[in-house]
Amino acid sequence: MPFSASDCPASPALYACTWRARIGHAVQGSGVLRNHLRQKLPRLQNEKMLGEYRQILTDYRAAIDELDQSLGKILGTIQAGLRDYNQSIENNFKEIVKISNPMISVAASFIQTQIDELSGQFKELGSVIKASMEQLNGRRTK
Repeated sequence: MPFSASDCPASPALYACTWRARIGHAVQGSGVLRNHLRQKLPRLQNEKMLGEYRQILTDYRAAIDELDQSLGKILGTIQAGLRDYNQSIENNFKEIVKISNPMISVAASFIQTQIDELSGQFKELGSVIKASMEQLNGRRTK
């Protein structure tokens, strides 16, 4: 509240009244200032802290974005490598199948021939064993 001449009566004590009024206004003004600072100071501190938090979050976001880009490149390289590896495995398998298909029929016929020969030899062995047993049994009975 500003000081006005109507605050003091027109008398010889005007000088003292003026100073009292001025001091009163100064004290009152300091109270207003103090209240104003009390109200504004927390807001200023909060704004400062918010500014610091914003900066920290901005720094984190930049670091995470950079990390995200780096990881994206790494994972892209890994994916390309795995794709190439799988293609290589598939191509090798196709070559193995192409080479082995004709060989399988040749191997199957060779094995079938060996089985037929062994079967004949086992029949002969069976006949020899049977004849030997009959001979042995015939001697025992005589």
